Amino acid sequence: SALPPTALAPGFALDLTCIDPDDGKPWDFNVLEKRQKAIKMTRDQKPLFLILSPMCTAFCTWQRLNAQKCEPGRLERKLEIAREHLQYAAQLCREQVEGGRYFLFEHPKFASSWAEPCMKELQEIKDVEVIHADQCQLGAEVISGVMKGRPIKKPTGFMSNAPELLKRLSKVCQGVGGACSRSKGGQHALCSGRAARDAAKYSKQLCKAIIEGMIDEMHVRGIMRRGEVG
Repeated sequence: SALPPTALAPGFALDLTCIDPDDGKPWDFNVLEKRQKAIKMTRDQKPLFLILSPMCTAFCTWQRLNAQKCEPGRLERKLEIAREHLQYAAQLCREQVEGGRYFLFEHPKFASSWAEPCMKELQEIKDVEVIHADQCQLGAEVISGVMKGRPIKKPTGFMSNAPELLKRLSKVCQGVGGACSRSKGGQHALCSGRAARDAAKYSKQLCKAIIEGMIDEMHVRGIMRRGEVG
């Protein structure tokens, strides 16, 4: 279902599920031309907030566990591609900061990507912070099958130069022994297979928290006053 109306004007979304109307092809950032076109769009349109969640599979703990099963060189190639995406995202984040605008970057909390040089350099920028959130507290749950409705913890790292936005996202599960502390309770489901693919999509609750955090940030910064739209 759609989110309720907000005071924010919509921008653009660019990923594999979105089609570039100019050529009818997906926004595949393995393609240099698509990366160049997307960065030109951000430079031309100068979005106040830019949300980035580049491919993370190659950096995740599951991938490291499966590394020994891969053909020689296959994992290295996957990592090479993933690093290219990560460095591209880091460049966009840096340009947002340098332009006096804001970014939100998301990757799994325990992903090895946080140790990459481009990520460490971003974290050294004044006003850039990284917080931890458990997505079960932001609506992540199994959406189909026999475990439908069970919460998915999905520990996540969020990095931004917008502190009010991070406040809205900084929610950690207090449950123990696999139990979830969300209001509906329940036992956490394993974030793998179909559940992991479904959980890659932001929940309505997470989207709402991001939007509310953006609005909070604009109010605190004096960019927008209560009752204003756009």
